[in-house]
Amino acid sequence: MLSWIFQKQEAGLLLLDIGRLEEEGMSYVGLGLFFAAFAGYSTWLSFWKTSRGFLQYASLGTEIYELTFLWSMAIIWISLGLSRIEFRDNGICILFRFISWQRIKSYNWEPSKPNILTILYKPNFLLPPIFPLFPTWTSLIIPPRYREAVNCILDERLQDKRLLL
Repeated sequence: MLSWIFQKQEAGLLLLDIGRLEEEGMSYVGLGLFFAAFAGYSTWLSFWKTSRGFLQYASLGTEIYELTFLWSMAIIWISLGLSRIEFRDNGICILFRFISWQRIKSYNWEPSKPNILTILYKPNFLLPPIFPLFPTWTSLIIPPRYREAVNCILDERLQDKRLLL
């Protein structure tokens, strides 16, 4: 997430801001709030154990690691849920990722769900073809009012890369 500032600068000027993720974004926020509640309870429990003398010095490190992990997960999931879909000069920004126009292999609107845009792209680094660790596609839910604007940007930036079914 720290590199996101530099990636956003690399992405260039904003062409179209679709807004926050609707359905999956709320799932991410919900998961983040679950982690935050659990982290809050664990933090309270740690303070309680420390004040009563139940927490020994040897287990203090483990307790700190656990709390750091839980609060980090809460922050990450809530941040992902509140992120925006942005079409920019040099690519697309989504979920703290920047996908440059050069990396996009093809795109297609799903025939059964006309508001879903699927994008196939090349990974940032070379992956062994036997076992790809990271997905090389993403599906975006585009509100119907933005579909025409998105089509114009994609047609302009990705000529001859539309996958026809």
